[in-house]
Amino acid sequence: MDGTSKVFGRRTAPLWAGRLLRDRVLAVAVCSAVPFAPSCRDDGAGAAGGAGEGRHAAAAGKAGRARAANGGGGPAAGRGASDPGAAQDPDSGATDPEAFAIALSTSSCDSGCPAYDLTLDASGAVEFNGRGNTRQQGWSGKTVSPPLAAELLQAFRGASYWELAAAYRTVEDGCAAVAADRATYTWNVRTEGQAKIVADNLGCSGVPALDALRRIPALLREKLALDSWIGF
Repeated sequence: MDGTSKVFGRRTAPLWAGRLLRDRVLAVAVCSAVPFAPSCRDDGAGAAGGAGEGRHAAAAGKAGRARAANGGGGPAAGRGASDPGAAQDPDSGATDPEAFAIALSTSSCDSGCPAYDLTLDASGAVEFNGRGNTRQQGWSGKTVSPPLAAELLQAFRGASYWELAAAYRTVEDGCAAVAADRATYTWNVRTEGQAKIVADNLGCSGVPALDALRRIPALLREKLALDSWIGF
C-alpha cells in the first residue's frame, strides 16, 4: 500500500492522519471522563482541561513518530466499537478475532514512583511514554505477537475488570483506608463491545476485588519486556 486509505474506490487522507485524529479524539474523551488521570495533567499541580488536551495532542504526534521509528504496527489506543476500521482491513478483507486496546497511565509520587503511559492493541503494537522516574524518557515503541496481546486482554476478564467501580481513591469510593504517597494507576480498556476507565490509587486498601487487577502491571512488565523502559 502507498500509505493512503480507500473509501468506495476513491483515495482519502493518508492513514497516519486518520490515526492521529482518532488518537486525539480518544485522548480528549479520556480526559473528559477522568480529568484526574495522570496523563491528563499538564503540570505537577494536576491541571486538566484545555492544557491537558493540548498535551495529549502533542503526545499523539510523538506516538506516531515512535511507531514509524520503530517499524511498529497499528495504533495502540482508541480502537474499538466506535472505530469502523478497527475490526476489518478494507483492503485485505481480513477480520480481527477481536479489536481491543489497553491503556495504562501511572502517576508519580514523592518516593519516586515511575510515571509513564503504556498502550497495547490487538495488533500487538506497544507504546511507552516515560514521564518521570523511568529509565526511558519520552516515547518508545515495539511490536509483540497478536496472540500474546490477546492473552493479556484475558487477564482483565479474569480480574472482572468490567465489574469494578470507576475509581478507588477515597474512603467514599469503598477503600477501608488510603495510605499517602502512593501512585494512581488509571486504566482504559476498550473492546468491540465494552469500554471502561478505572482509576486505582495503590494506597487504597480493603478492596479484595482489586487484587487481580493489581497483579496485571507486573504481568505486562514481564510479558512485554518493559524493564528496559521502566527500569525501577
